[in-house]
Amino acid sequence: MERHAWIPAINAEYLVGVDGLSLLLVLLTSLIIPFALLAQPPPNGSRAFYATILVMQSALYGTFTAQNFVLWFLFYEMSLVPGFLLIKIWGGENRDRAATKFFLYTFLGSVSMLLSFLGIYLAKGTFDFAALASLGKTGLLSGNLAWVAFAGIFLGFAVKVPLFPFHTWLPDAYQTAPTGVSMVLTGVLSKMGVYGFVRLLLPLFPNEIRVVGPWLLALVVCSIVFAPLAAWAQRDLKRMVAYLSINHLGYCMLALFSLAASPAIAAGIDAHAALSGVFMQIFNHGITAATLFYFVGLLEQRRGLRGIDDFGGLMQRTPLLCGWMSVAMFSSLGLPGLNGFDGILQKVGQGLTDEPRIAGDDQRRIRREDLEIDVSLCVALQEDRLAADLDQVLVLDRRRRHAGKGGELVDHSADILDVADDRVGADRKRLRIAVYLAQILALEALGRELNRGERILD
Repeated sequence: MERHAWIPAINAEYLVGVDGLSLLLVLLTSLIIPFALLAQPPPNGSRAFYATILVMQSALYGTFTAQNFVLWFLFYEMSLVPGFLLIKIWGGENRDRAATKFFLYTFLGSVSMLLSFLGIYLAKGTFDFAALASLGKTGLLSGNLAWVAFAGIFLGFAVKVPLFPFHTWLPDAYQTAPTGVSMVLTGVLSKMGVYGFVRLLLPLFPNEIRVVGPWLLALVVCSIVFAPLAAWAQRDLKRMVAYLSINHLGYCMLALFSLAASPAIAAGIDAHAALSGVFMQIFNHGITAATLFYFVGLLEQRRGLRGIDDFGGLMQRTPLLCGWMSVAMFSSLGLPGLNGFDGILQKVGQGLTDEPRIAGDDQRRIRREDLEIDVSLCVALQEDRLAADLDQVLVLDRRRRHAGKGGELVDHSADILDVADDRVGADRKRLRIAVYLAQILALEALGRELNRGERILD
């Protein structure tokens, strides 16, 4: 961590540092940018293209390491301006429209976020992330001001992820941008929104997220469901991969909002493992999505087209290219054994395998009730069996009473009742033995659970 005095008048410092999440995204940036530079030759031989991407890389490093809002916001905006210029100057068809949409969406989101943090500074007098997070545990703001600040920050990050319905700028930008720029946009730049949710919104406004949690989850589910349907309808490969990117980041936001919006869910699973799965999914998606854009760019460079209907029989002519492209596609699908599966396993698997964290007394009470139910079921089953045997004996008795020759009634009731008494006595013995065994097993299991509960409490 590095700290220097910067603007004392507003308590703004030059404060940068790296933790686990920042380190992961810094590493992702360091991996994606070199491959993005090598993905294609500079358009028209312009060196300014490479210089603009390097400026974006520097801004991304600052965004993922800044610990003060003023410094972080400058780096945040500094990373968006090169993206606009790369699309506007070196983009493809309809680049003006795509660059304008990209600028308007991100600019409006940034303005709303800036106004929200100015309100927080006027109320609390600090821009430091750690200090604001500590204040957020007990309520950063109160009343309508808290909801206005929450809405402004949420809007800024929802545009950047993006979440439904703030996603309409993304397909046009990814489709029009050069191949290397599309790799950076989907591999790193879109992760700024998820990083902002984890670093700022969740720690500063935990109470507000719990209140509006169901609505946030509804937006995330819309992103997860509608994006694949839109991708299914696309004929342009770049637009298809762009919509798939919205879907994958929607799963990351689903895990984050589920943990933050529902204390019951957070208490029932290993939250650290779930968050680790989110961060791993962010990293893996950055690599996989950038790889898919790279392969689409290779097809476009050689064929001049990138529509699904423009290609056929590629496996016969370019087996190596199609083989590696298939690996990237299956990784995006989340196939076990590939990098896309690990994050999903950690996010979803914790909710399926971990037992709820119930207090010791409640856990012992629940286990005792379950064991009592088991004993009652055992007794009921034995009684049902006994009743069935008695019914069978009576039916047999009625049949044998009418089995005499020439219509003569032969009375075997005494023999039948003797047989019935013997069977009833045997069943009663079996019933008592079964009940005793069930009680012994229940007591042994209860003792094990009580010992286990005491160890958990200790």
